[in-house]
Amino acid sequence: MEWAEEAHETALRALKEETGLYADIGPLLGAQSKWFDERTSDAGQRPLALRLIFGVRNCVGELNGDFRDDDTTVGAAWFTIEDVQQLNRVEVVDFGLSVVFKENTSIRPPAKRSYSGICN
Repeated sequence: MEWAEEAHETALRALKEETGLYADIGPLLGAQSKWFDERTSDAGQRPLALRLIFGVRNCVGELNGDFRDDDTTVGAAWFTIEDVQQLNRVEVVDFGLSVVFKENTSIRPPAKRSYSGICN
């Protein structure tokens, strides 16, 4: 989040920066927090990640495939729910999926995976 930025503005900016897409940011669907080990911080402090999951509509644009100058995004791609089950996912992805499936009970969530190490 940038200084003086509202949460939905952060979501819109991050969506554009990390995927190249635009969307109408909808309601907050869920929140997750996680403390990380101080060894993972450049400042030597225990950083807190606060992850907000928003609903979106009217998603448009061309999905970005070039992340050479981005230190937070490895890639972006479209997947079917079935394909997501086969992915090696980080914890926040499973959290986001669980929130979405609570909102839309006609879709079955992918199987949970176990995690090792620190994910962000």
